[in-house]
Amino acid sequence: MKTLTLILVFASILFASCSDSGDSYPKTYTSNAVLEGSLKLYTIEGEIKNPETIESFKKRYKQFVIQVDTIDVKGKTTVTYKNSSDIVIKASGKEKAGKAYTIDNVIYWEHPDTLTAFQWLPFNKYRPIYSEEKVVSQATGYGKKFLFKDCIFVENHQGQLRIPMVAKFSKVTNAPAFGDYSDYYQANNVIVVDSLFPKNTYLDANDTIMIQEYYIEMK
Repeated sequence: MKTLTLILVFASILFASCSDSGDSYPKTYTSNAVLEGSLKLYTIEGEIKNPETIESFKKRYKQFVIQVDTIDVKGKTTVTYKNSSDIVIKASGKEKAGKAYTIDNVIYWEHPDTLTAFQWLPFNKYRPIYSEEKVVSQATGYGKKFLFKDCIFVENHQGQLRIPMVAKFSKVTNAPAFGDYSDYYQANNVIVVDSLFPKNTYLDANDTIMIQEYYIEMK
């Protein structure tokens, strides 16, 4: 079996929030706790509902199941607002300046540096505010690249601010390019399930995708 690993893990969870006009500055927020989310299995035919099948899959691939109660985020990251849009993030002993935006009840913290990627993952719900597409040599294997400023995404859920985290583990059989393989992906985002099995995909009923969600509470 060949294993392809794609892991996007944020070493520190960052937070940004647009404040009301009546707030005073500076104002600081701190990572506080991890909130349990959900773990679901999907095939091309839809969500797997059978509890025994779910438990069997979790035991077989337990190394890919996140133990939420072992994650310690309390006080690891602080974000201070200088005003309603300028922020300073302190994490891992480093400080970074950034910008805060709110769009459709989702808060974006935008990193000042411009990064490069060769593709967007189609199943991610949240995308950077700034991105630009560039044509590159076909020798790269992609033909184009994306310049973007990385963002941290925060949801306002029933008045509670939380950072959505997601892990995706795929167990695929008989893929044309790789044969049997598995891959793992983790990020600050939300996965759009309908985009996991696009039209003309090589995935079939024997392939399973596990989606595990959890949240970082900010206070």
